[in-house]
Amino acid sequence: MTSIRELRTKCLLVVAAGLLFLSYGFWHFNNTGRQLSRVVPTEPFHSPTDIDTTSQVLDPGASVPDTTLGSEELHRPNSPSASGGNIDSEAEGESDSVAEPESEPANKVEQENDKEDGSGSKDESGNIYSSEDQNRANHEPITTSSNPTILSSFLVTHRSSGPIETTSISSTKTHNVLPNTTRSPTGTARRPSRPFEPKTTSETKTTWAQIEVQRILYIRSLLSIFEDNRPNIEPLNKYKYDKTVQQSDEKSTKEELSNFLVVGDDDKAKLTESHRNFVKSIPSSYPEGMFNGSGVVFTSGGAYLPVMVAALKMLRRVSPDIPVEVFMANKDEYEPDICSKVLPSLGARCFILQDVYGDNFFRSFDIHSYQFKSLAILASSFENVIFMDSDNMLFRDVEQSLHQEPFNSTGYVVWPDYWDRTVSPDFYDIAGIELGDRVRGDLSITDPNLVPEADLENAIPNKTSESGQLMISKSKHYKTLLLSIYYNLNGFNAYYKLLSQGGPGEGDKETYIAAARALNATVHQIKSPLITTGMVRPNGIYKGVGMMQALPYDDYEKHVLKAQPETWIPRILFVHFNVFKLNLRLLLEGEEKDVFQSDETRIRFCGPAGKSPALEHQDFELLMWREVVWEACDMPKMGANFRDWKDADMSYMCSEAARHYAWLVNTTNSA
Repeated sequence: MTSIRELRTKCLLVVAAGLLFLSYGFWHFNNTGRQLSRVVPTEPFHSPTDIDTTSQVLDPGASVPDTTLGSEELHRPNSPSASGGNIDSEAEGESDSVAEPESEPANKVEQENDKEDGSGSKDESGNIYSSEDQNRANHEPITTSSNPTILSSFLVTHRSSGPIETTSISSTKTHNVLPNTTRSPTGTARRPSRPFEPKTTSETKTTWAQIEVQRILYIRSLLSIFEDNRPNIEPLNKYKYDKTVQQSDEKSTKEELSNFLVVGDDDKAKLTESHRNFVKSIPSSYPEGMFNGSGVVFTSGGAYLPVMVAALKMLRRVSPDIPVEVFMANKDEYEPDICSKVLPSLGARCFILQDVYGDNFFRSFDIHSYQFKSLAILASSFENVIFMDSDNMLFRDVEQSLHQEPFNSTGYVVWPDYWDRTVSPDFYDIAGIELGDRVRGDLSITDPNLVPEADLENAIPNKTSESGQLMISKSKHYKTLLLSIYYNLNGFNAYYKLLSQGGPGEGDKETYIAAARALNATVHQIKSPLITTGMVRPNGIYKGVGMMQALPYDDYEKHVLKAQPETWIPRILFVHFNVFKLNLRLLLEGEEKDVFQSDETRIRFCGPAGKSPALEHQDFELLMWREVVWEACDMPKMGANFRDWKDADMSYMCSEAARHYAWLVNTTNSA
């Protein structure tokens, strides 16, 4: 009996010890996981002039070299920039005048690689825009820092603290946590008190500056591919019969579209070889951890900065948590007050594109205008990018679309413009795309003289694209993104003309979907036609001011799932003011200045309040002007002002903004 009792006692002790060990292990695991998931600021983040670029991937004290085109260091004193000037919100060539539509847009375009029959319903949205915006990028020299050991301002406004427990580029990824919540389309939402910071899952400690340095070095390592494969040709600018597609009514079939841009045999051979070699050279993926999470990317600067800040304020009403990165062209565009005071309060960070890609690369390709967009998308820290023009305003929470179809399955969403495609058949030859028989539209009509080129197998389908907004997953479409950059870097010499042949809005806007087609990548092309918003002038003439673009899931539900009737109109996600620019100074001094003289002359730029079904009968314009009042009246109290407003009478600006806002309030139910 004694031995049995002793044995039983020993067994109980062993069990108790085991339970104690398991309890400790659970506590330790839980506590460790909690620590690793926190972002713990411990010291102030360095200013642009004293960032320490040393990290686990750089030798201590090493400079960040400009590896492009034989440069030895990132910063050279008093080096001129070949590009400079504003990154405006209309970089894709959106227009600022109005013309009658050449034809009513069809309601059907291709979804991914589907084949479908039917002509579709017609778009009755009205006005179209046929000329490019003014305020293009100018070419002014800049002066860069002479200190080769710092990154002048790649991370200029992330005022939270470093070192942050995060990951080195070669190890575990960081993850941005995006709550999947539903909010009122125009309801007030809380604004983040500081810029978004990622949760972390790594045991290594790396500062934000070090992570950004690693990203710059990686991007710099790609640039030689673009330089080595640029086609050695003169700009394509000759047209048969001296007519662009805008000057002709016959611009639909493959034969008709062969009668515009002239591409000589020698140039075509060089373009084909360069294109083929570039596609072979680009990587299909990036190092793990190089890009993380999801966020919104803007390009802005100069007179477009007030427009962008108003758009950012509107964004924060419906998407309060999503991180935002704002890219400016160069140091001339950088505004310390806005980047260090205003944007951080709105959960956004400033970046300078020329500091990412280097002076020599900018100078070599004469980067300006449209070309900034795709470069900003690549330079952003996000894996999933929602690109928005400076003058594009969210109507509802955009985070939802990151977690829904069609983005879930395709990772790439583009929106339509007004017009049909006018791609040169030479582009398809250069890109190695073989066009087949008709697969879209009325399949009973097969005569090549009657079939639109866009309806042929492997062709880019109608409608043309509107790049005021774009959603792309870098992990799924990395090669596509790099090829779109290639098209843009060589856009003014070749690809803008090849893809549009002088068509309306010619610019970067067709390069994104063209790159996907060239690589046979899956893309969701929004089928729902855009809806025009506009105003009626005192003389009774209507003027379109913006384009309302559909919510991707609604478009998917209607055109892919076929779960809605043809008469059902999807809800909108974006309101892109491609004509009307919400810069108070320009409005008070520009062609619409008479509108603000008195209450009798005032008009609503978005039409009668609460009358638009697309805007869900809400006074969207009133909400916009609330943010303009904030810019003119409240922002100066922060010790900040736009450089574009530096000579303006801010007391007058504030009073005029408040007066117009009061008029909008008084007319919100009666206009």
